Amino acid sequence: MKATRSMLRPRSRLRRPAPFWVGLLLAPALPLYAPGAPAQSEGADPPAEADANTGETAEETADTATFSPQEWFEGGGEGLNNWIEFAFGGFFTRGNRAEAQARHQLSDGPFGGIQDLHYQAEVAKGTQLTLDGRALFDERDYRLSLALSKEDLGFIRFHASQFRLWSDAAGGGYGPDQRWLTFPGEEVWGLDRTELGVEAGLVRENLPRVTFRYRHRTREGARDSTSWGMAHPSTTDPNRALGVGPAFHDLDEAIDTFELDLRHRIKQTDVGLNLRYETADLDNARKVLEYPGEPIERKLTDRQGTRYDLFNLHAWTETWLRKNLCFSTGYLYANLDSDFDGSRIYGNDFDVGYVPGYPLGYTTLIGGAQQREHVLNANLLYQPHAHWTLVPSLRVQRLDADADSLGQGTLGSAGTLFSAQSERDLIDVRERLEVRYTGLTNWSFQAVADWTQSDGSLDELGGLSRVGGTGVAPVQRRTDDSRFFQKYSLGARWYAARWATLEAGAYFKRHRYEYSHQTDSTPNNGFDRYPAYLEYQRFDTWDAHLGFTLRPWTRLTLITRYEFQQSTVNTRPDPASGLGQTESADITTHILQQSLGFTPWSRLSLQGSWSYVWSRIETPASDLTRALLASQNNYWMAQLNALFVVDNRTDLNAGWFYYRSDNFENTWADGLPLGAGVEEHGITATATRRISPHLRLTLRYGYLHHRDETFGQSRNYEAHWIASSLQYRF
Repeated sequence: MKATRSMLRPRSRLRRPAPFWVGLLLAPALPLYAPGAPAQSEGADPPAEADANTGETAEETADTATFSPQEWFEGGGEGLNNWIEFAFGGFFTRGNRAEAQARHQLSDGPFGGIQDLHYQAEVAKGTQLTLDGRALFDERDYRLSLALSKEDLGFIRFHASQFRLWSDAAGGGYGPDQRWLTFPGEEVWGLDRTELGVEAGLVRENLPRVTFRYRHRTREGARDSTSWGMAHPSTTDPNRALGVGPAFHDLDEAIDTFELDLRHRIKQTDVGLNLRYETADLDNARKVLEYPGEPIERKLTDRQGTRYDLFNLHAWTETWLRKNLCFSTGYLYANLDSDFDGSRIYGNDFDVGYVPGYPLGYTTLIGGAQQREHVLNANLLYQPHAHWTLVPSLRVQRLDADADSLGQGTLGSAGTLFSAQSERDLIDVRERLEVRYTGLTNWSFQAVADWTQSDGSLDELGGLSRVGGTGVAPVQRRTDDSRFFQKYSLGARWYAARWATLEAGAYFKRHRYEYSHQTDSTPNNGFDRYPAYLEYQRFDTWDAHLGFTLRPWTRLTLITRYEFQQSTVNTRPDPASGLGQTESADITTHILQQSLGFTPWSRLSLQGSWSYVWSRIETPASDLTRALLASQNNYWMAQLNALFVVDNRTDLNAGWFYYRSDNFENTWADGLPLGAGVEEHGITATATRRISPHLRLTLRYGYLHHRDETFGQSRNYEAHWIASSLQYRF
């Protein structure tokens, strides 16, 4: 049970002295007397005595007695629906600034501006104008929207926004030598995302509801990549090469979307039609620094350009045939047509032309792809009895796709030409049945069965032909594939008492893939066995969970939950390989969660939670070499939060959190350690003071401590976040 502003007066007037900074927050509401003011005369009225609980004088209490707590929060009894909120503060770090910015998505240093702006007014009878905005400088966070609506006619809205995402410019390194690689002169990458749009709608009684939307979205800037390049990071073992060279994505994207939405009701049936057209121009590149600081340093620019046109049609109906019977249908058609180009060029800088002598890459890649998709679904909601609900559904999907590409490789002095073509078709049928039963007092039960059957085929043809030479035999394959997915789940909830609820559930899921290779030009008993190598794969998952919600006291709530999950992967290659079916992965996960909510006093609310996750992935390779250890993803986290209502106008909030992941193992002698070893904790504090029905002041502070063992403590940092905001309602 949370403390609310309607619980403002304790049963006793006794209270502890407040800290000095609480006095500072309360100061605007207290009478001030200047030093040296004349003493009060004998016949004068004594000064008004402040209430020990609210800090208000009798006159002030009388002035505000007509305001409910909700009215105080929203600006008094005048219905002040407009406001502007100014915010100023800063994010100050010590240690790895880039890691702090990327982890918390805050720029290092001060910021300020308008945190929130809202204005609405009736400009004519039944016509309302609405303006919303946000502008935080040095955070690159801007938002503006303008809307005009008229009752029984329609509306039009314009909006624009921009914000930045931060990411670290570092790569990997070598722990024993404490050498960690980053881009020279770069510390943090920034990716700006913008959106411009307009939306207009016609809303008239007895007419179809029509809505048109247009959006222009862009992404421009850089984003980190973990597809690292090769490097010799060790000074003690200079011949050892590891894939730890830093990399990033250089993005320049523009997407335009046009959408028309129609909705109408015809007797007992709701119908809808949505038409959507999207066109995009994506000019991206992955840029990798290899062997940084070495005589053989080189830079890779892997450019990927894509232009596509996507048309999408979606129609649906929903009909209540009877009070206990509802039938709905849906149809989707999508057509995607795309062209792409690209190059993969090594050089002494990024974005340079090809120079012979560098490693294998390609130039002048061109190609295109097309995909057509039809989806039809039907759903029935039937309640044959007050306690029974049946929901059967059917979904059918048909997909056809083809692609082709052509380019010139950079192998050898003369280079090579390569080309590829592929075709894919798929038919997918899914059936689902959900059953709910509530006929047993204080119990509810649910069961779901889900099946999917798929059949498809894939044809691929491609290869190299040396310029001026005899060429290379092409790769050919034709594969027929079938998939069968099934999932069965059971769940129950028991309201054992007013203060106790228990729930339990479990499911079994199996995904099975079978491949029949009609044509395969790569022998599966040779060195190059892909593609068309695997014949069978099966993914099985068992999951069970148990939860308790206890309220032994009206002021105390306890929630406990445990979940267990076991997954296995079985794989069988072509018998020609000489290998049989094997369990290629075993994944075990335990999750334990506990939360608590406690309201010891009408003014004080406490909340806390704790969770622990133990997860392990084992493969046959982990039994053979320490270079590929069993993957651990174990961590635990805890948090506490306290809300204290000082009086009608003042709230204090404090929080603490802790996170620990201890999976790092020092295997530098055998390979590249991949387990995460991170410890993070922090505190937060917020004070809110409603100075008057028009003014509200908020002060915030946060402290963050981050330690990263995975990267040899090179990404450690401490950070302080300080912010204040002043909201004026009018």
